[in-house]
Order: sequence, then structure tokens, then C-alpha cells
Amino acid sequence: MVIIKWYKKVVFENYINFTGRAGRKEYWYFSLVNLIIVLFLGVIDRTLDLTLVQAETGAFGLAYNFAVFLPGLAVSVRRLHDIGKSGWWLLILQVLLVSAIFFLLVLYFMGNRSIWFYLMALIILAVIIWWLVLFCTKGDKGLNEYGADPESEFDEINQI
Repeated sequence: MVIIKWYKKVVFENYINFTGRAGRKEYWYFSLVNLIIVLFLGVIDRTLDLTLVQAETGAFGLAYNFAVFLPGLAVSVRRLHDIGKSGWWLLILQVLLVSAIFFLLVLYFMGNRSIWFYLMALIILAVIIWWLVLFCTKGDKGLNEYGADPESEFDEINQI
């Protein structure tokens, strides 16, 4: 299957490769297979009662998440490279998202439903939409500062 080919490319061939570019297919096929595996392992963890104390994740799910954390991070950085953005944009997105979620939870548990609560919710929504736009954007044609076009059939020609 072509989906498994892309997943294996990310996990085995480019395990911690943060250089170069990753096309939309590589990123989204990896994400799809990753989601299917996480859901499957979640069912197994719950069936075998392997969930950890006060956690939704079980032993198998936790081990898998640790195993694919670096390849997932690497393919995300390479995906940003494909659209001509630095991998540091990923850090910016995550800091914004985690900060907004933290403040939203603080306001929620304080019972404060002021304008700040709704502003944090709006920021979270905006960051998620921004992330989706970045990761769904078609990559740069030909060479860019991060390497050759991963969707090009003529990689040798692009490197000249």
C-alpha cells in the first residue's frame, strides 16, 4: 500500500532527519497511519486494562508515542521547509497553542468566563486554523533554500 510506504519513509528512512523537504503526501499519510495506530493501540490498552493511573494512554500507546515523537517532529519541520518556512515556526505555533490552552484552563477552573476566556478560545482556534493552512499549503516548485522539490520527478535536474 502506498500509505504504508510513506509511513515507513518517515519512520525508518528519515527517523530524525530535520533537513530537506517533505511534501503534503508524506506528511498527511504519515499522520493518517499514525492516528490509526494510536487509536488501535488505545483499544488494545483499554481491552487489556493497561491504561496508566489517571491517564487516557496505556503502556502500548505511551511506548509508541515515544517511538514516533522524533519522526513526527522531523516530518513537521521538513513539511514547513517545503513551503519555504523555517522549522522554528513549529515552535512558535506550539508555544502559542500551549500558552493559550494553559490560560484558558486557568480561567475555566477559576470560573471566569470573561472576555479573556473567549479571547483564549479564539486564539486556540486561530492557531489551529493557521497550522492547517501551513501544513495544507502546496510546496514551493523547484529548489528552495531547504532543498529540492520532493514532488518533482526530476530531482537531479532541480539540483543543478
